[in-house]
Amino acid sequence: MKRKTKGMLAAAAALMCIFVASGCGKSGGGSDAANQASSSSGETAAQNSNSGAETIEKYIVMDGSRINVLTNKGNVYYIGGGLNFHKDDVAVETPTKFLENISFIPGNGSTWIDKNGDLYINGIDPIKGGAVDAPKKLGGNIVVSTPYLLGIVAVDKDGNLYSYGQAKYNGFDKDYAELTKIDSIKDVVKVTSDHKNRFFLALTKDGTAYSKAADEDFKKVMDNVKDIQGNYIITKDDVMYYSGKQPEKIGQGLKLSKYVDPRSAVFVENQTIARLDWNGKPLKADKEIDTLYGYYPKDIKEVLYHDISSDPKKESIKILKMVYENTNGEIVLYGVNDCYKDTGKVETNTKVTKSVEDISKIWEFIKASKK
Repeated sequence: MKRKTKGMLAAAAALMCIFVASGCGKSGGGSDAANQASSSSGETAAQNSNSGAETIEKYIVMDGSRINVLTNKGNVYYIGGGLNFHKDDVAVETPTKFLENISFIPGNGSTWIDKNGDLYINGIDPIKGGAVDAPKKLGGNIVVSTPYLLGIVAVDKDGNLYSYGQAKYNGFDKDYAELTKIDSIKDVVKVTSDHKNRFFLALTKDGTAYSKAADEDFKKVMDNVKDIQGNYIITKDDVMYYSGKQPEKIGQGLKLSKYVDPRSAVFVENQTIARLDWNGKPLKADKEIDTLYGYYPKDIKEVLYHDISSDPKKESIKILKMVYENTNGEIVLYGVNDCYKDTGKVETNTKVTKSVEDISKIWEFIKASKK
């Protein structure tokens, strides 16, 4: 059973990086799929233009293999690709819609909540194993959830907690084959999890943060809390903490960007990238690091993509590529060649809009980073 769980977890992790980029949100057989957030069969942004202008509300995934976005109209588009699990799932070079009527989509997109409050997952069946045949509806009246990785924790409109999936990955020590109400803390407004779904945070209406490992009960860790993100807690005084076994203070006035795995976290401070490691520890003094941080723009609101890779023609030359939202709300493509050297050069500093069509411009910029 232990070996099976590890295999399922590896497969689930792969699928989570894939389903959001493929057409797996398309309606399939079964009444749940028929009633889910309706999706199109490969409708492009241009074909959807008759519904009026759309703007990007959230960049869900942005890496060298795919981009996924949620628009102000509740549509989810992707560009790029991944492995194909259905005959009509293809990699695309044009923004392509695969979900509609969406209100919330956490993490990398294997979980979503539609505007009717219905919660769906896609990917591995945590109890039976194997890929689900179609997006699976877990329940209704849900307002927020953790991402799905063999398990999920969700919150309904009345602040009650729910769990689904395999023990340890669903926040608790018991398998739940259906979305099940949990008798635990009340008046919850948000839940988050780490990238492995083994550690969880919950925030209640009165600003109290609770934490738990999968085999523990929720315990109160902090009052006066404004928000939680993954493993991080932000107080109403704008102080950020990393929540491990004990909360560790990182700093004040920081904004967390590019969070999937905490080890890739990027912090923004005073409109530029803070010189901090993922756990809030200051980076050591180093000439190359000094040079790199000197290249970072000074008008950053949020970092959407950050990558430093070797030049394919010369390993010693490192190329910085960033996509960020500036303080004017514009999306900026920013690239520096030889970013650790004083002789480096800013080669890209281009603004694009938040339109669906301009996803293609972002994709053309970042896809070369894929190895």
